[in-house]
Amino acid sequence: MVRIEEIHRVPDIFPHLRRLDIRRFSGSWAIDDEQIEELHHQQRRGSNARYSWAEMTYVSGHLDGLYILAFAKHIRRVDIHDLWLLQNNQGRLRAVLSAAQPTHLSLDLVHPRQSPRHSALPQLLDMSHHVLYLRLSMKWWSADGIDMEEFREHLLMTLRTLRLKHLHLVLIRPHGSRRHPVVTFMYEVDLELLAQNILDACPTLEFICFNLAQRAAHFEMSPSLEGIPRCRAICLSVAQARITALWRSA
Repeated sequence: MVRIEEIHRVPDIFPHLRRLDIRRFSGSWAIDDEQIEELHHQQRRGSNARYSWAEMTYVSGHLDGLYILAFAKHIRRVDIHDLWLLQNNQGRLRAVLSAAQPTHLSLDLVHPRQSPRHSALPQLLDMSHHVLYLRLSMKWWSADGIDMEEFREHLLMTLRTLRLKHLHLVLIRPHGSRRHPVVTFMYEVDLELLAQNILDACPTLEFICFNLAQRAAHFEMSPSLEGIPRCRAICLSVAQARITALWRSA
């Protein structure tokens, strides 16, 4: 546990960190946006003068904590937990990704209770051309007004801006009715067709993995007779070995 007000001390106390995983903050409820911005700018001034964390390869935590740390070098892998899909998160996420420039990125997105649209999704990664390996999970809190076709549209719009090699898409089943549109989508969507739609949007992909409630599917790309890449389903054991090796290498 670390107090979010004191997170700027971490680089001084541990100047040779290789991996940093901040899972829990104490007293973070008392920190407002102005204080977060002040801590960010304070750390940014200090980081340029005191440290670069030259050996850091992996960071994990909530966006506000990673934003406050104001990284001063590239970091190969970044995991961001419980990121609310809100417009005011975009600037902080861009700042973190612009500084760290990860090739391996994991985003756990949470859909706002009162905002059913997914229009903020494409802007979240519009500065992430360096990301090659993306794990994207989505959790919905409310059933009101959810449009899964709109989600698919904005997901494809997001992927058109990236040059990914690997995509792992996780949709987390919400609590409540079995008729929830998210639940219906997860159980009824044609995963092979969705994989091909994703490949058409992002033709650099080599591997696609889906985890949707109790459904899972894994696809690798193979050229057709016309030389156009097409999705080919592969078995679970092969896919798991590939996923494990890929993220461990990060």
